[in-house]
Amino acid sequence: MKKIILIALLTHSFHLFCQRFETINYGSWNNESNWKNNLIPPYQFYDSVLIKHPIVFDSVIVSNAYFKIDSSGAICGHHKIIVKSDFTINGFFQCDSLEVDEGFINILGPGDCVSTFHAHVFNFGSLSLTGGSLAVGPWFECRSANYFYLENFKLYNKVKKIHPNPTADFLLIDENYKDFDFKLINALGKILLQGKMESLLNLSQFENGIYYLQLSWNKERISCEKIVKN
Repeated sequence: MKKIILIALLTHSFHLFCQRFETINYGSWNNESNWKNNLIPPYQFYDSVLIKHPIVFDSVIVSNAYFKIDSSGAICGHHKIIVKSDFTINGFFQCDSLEVDEGFINILGPGDCVSTFHAHVFNFGSLSLTGGSLAVGPWFECRSANYFYLENFKLYNKVKKIHPNPTADFLLIDENYKDFDFKLINALGKILLQGKMESLLNLSQFENGIYYLQLSWNKERISCEKIVKN
């Protein structure tokens, strides 16, 4: 009986912490019919979330894992979003307050990110803007703004997915990126290792030099880290 209970608890834990959430329709965050397999992500999540449709949220979101808004998707709500991991924006994103706390926001074209009251980046978080736009200002209409300005805004170094870097032998990988696909590539573009990411990557077999670690999810590359082995 104890074994059955233990297996049930482990299965429940796996179900909670090993999900990949994805929208299949537009509407409210809390409507299960808008999510693949009727699985609604909690507002503080540790799993990957893919927004492919316009979604309205009504509570503070804490993103501890990979979060992406597709070009066809949007997310809008009168609440705060706290980013503690990778957050990629190709679509439209609007909230009252945005905090990038150790995380990394990547705004790609044609993405638009609008924060009504303030945007803060701190604790070694960072923000990248490539072909999209970021705005902070007194509006809220769930649409692109027609003017831009920033306040209370600072940029720091990108969050450490891997450490130490430089390294002599081993790389430790942040828990949020376990089970992502990876490729280790040398400076000439040759793939040296590939597979599912674990918590430790052994580089002791390779010569000192520059390497690149690509991380992917659902066959889509989400980051490429420069590694120095010495």
